[in-house]
Amino acid sequence: MQQRQAEEERGRARRPPAPDWILELNRATGHPLAVHVGDCGMTGHRTQPVSHDDARRLLTTDQVPACPICRPDTELQTVDLADRPVGLQARPVVGAPHTAVLRITVGHNS
Repeated sequence: MQQRQAEEERGRARRPPAPDWILELNRATGHPLAVHVGDCGMTGHRTQPVSHDDARRLLTTDQVPACPICRPDTELQTVDLADRPVGLQARPVVGAPHTAVLRITVGHNS
């Protein structure tokens, strides 16, 4: 038991650190699917690490989508401020019970 724990600990110590940025690739075609933060749990099976500069280029010039969960575009400050939501509005749905769902609308800069 102790030997196994020692082996697992050595394996963890030898494991390379997670990359800062990951490019997820389509399993069939190899084309870029999304850019992720290095520790995102939503990456697919086919990935490759990318540098900070490559991640920025992929998100901006190459227009590869950013993962909506880990939001690498926010961390890399590549979000176009003209397209960012300026606020959320919640309005009751007419004719629904008082405990009903609110309709959420997102306003954008014009």
